Amino acid sequence: MEGQTGRLWLINAFAVFLLALLLWTVLTIFAAMALGAEAPGGLLLSSKLRADYSADPLGFTLRTIRLALLGDLLGDGTSGGLNLERYLQGAVPTATPADLYGSTATPTPSVPTATPAAQPTHTPSPPASATPIPSPSATPDPAKDLYPILECVEQNADGTYTAHFGYQNKGSQAVEIPIGPRNGFAPDPQDRGQPTRFEPGRTPKYPQAAFSVVFDGGDLIWTLGERKVKAKASSPACQAPGASPSPTPTPKATATPADDQYPELEGGTLSPTPGPLDSCSTTIEITDLRVYDPAPSAGIDWVKLKYRVEGYTDLIYSDPLTLTSGGWQEDGSWDGYYQGTIDVRIDPEWESPAPDPFRISLWAKARDKAGHETYLYLGEYTMPASCGKSSGPVPDDQGS
Repeated sequence: MEGQTGRLWLINAFAVFLLALLLWTVLTIFAAMALGAEAPGGLLLSSKLRADYSADPLGFTLRTIRLALLGDLLGDGTSGGLNLERYLQGAVPTATPADLYGSTATPTPSVPTATPAAQPTHTPSPPASATPIPSPSATPDPAKDLYPILECVEQNADGTYTAHFGYQNKGSQAVEIPIGPRNGFAPDPQDRGQPTRFEPGRTPKYPQAAFSVVFDGGDLIWTLGERKVKAKASSPACQAPGASPSPTPTPKATATPADDQYPELEGGTLSPTPGPLDSCSTTIEITDLRVYDPAPSAGIDWVKLKYRVEGYTDLIYSDPLTLTSGGWQEDGSWDGYYQGTIDVRIDPEWESPAPDPFRISLWAKARDKAGHETYLYLGEYTMPASCGKSSGPVPDDQGS
């Protein structure tokens, strides 16, 4: 009997506990609805997101859940809450309220709240027919209309040359170009008295040319703007003006000093080298013969080889040697290297100097354009006495 009484007591206590728990749950939900707090998602979300703003069956008006508060409930869409934007996509407010508890509620008129539409950002674009603004073009080169002119070249008495230059400006305005790569001479110096301001039109011809330059006869190039002109010894010579008025003497930038120095010879490599030869004739070649004429030099007129068969001939000269490198120097001197040949032979009609061989002495000789001559002894060759017709003493009257 006592066991049954104990079990009954436990059942009654558990029933009371369940009843209290149910009552507490109902009171909690009622309080939440009365205060406008958020109801569980299943009760409120589907209804409120479809514009269901009617009263609940209990007679209490549920406060409208604003989207901002709903955003607080579900999260900002990026920090772990429900993605509100995707949930709301396609939701359209309806005039028919949904029953939170499955019953049909009397519809109540609602005042729609107008939500301002987002203003789209619009970047104005030019009309299709608008004419594009052209980009500025490059500034034209004023030197494109300049043409350098070589009037003529004349040879001077001291062996130098004078080139007469002019120009033509086909433009309508004067052009100024300073001395430099676009208005200069080669070889240096770039400044040889040429103008730096070029007026429209063509300058007068020789003998009233725009300016003149004294040079050595080698290539002299004047660059003006985009064009070049070359003067050299073989350029067209200046013609006498004839019946025209006497030309005004061309002013020289500096007077050419007189050449009063003798040229100097040194070096030279001979083939064959001086000494005994087995033949009665040979060709002797010289290379790297240096000829130096101190400044102020008038230039070298010619360089030659010469030989003499001692006791038999006078001096015999070669053709002029060839300049292989060097020439005019910036300080006005001449420094060049020459090469060439000379043929040497023994006349078989000469009486042999037996038992001694024939002796050949060899020199180099240079002459500058001022008339100064210099000699350089290069050595002695011998050829067999058998190259002559007979042996015998050398006559005294056949010496040098």
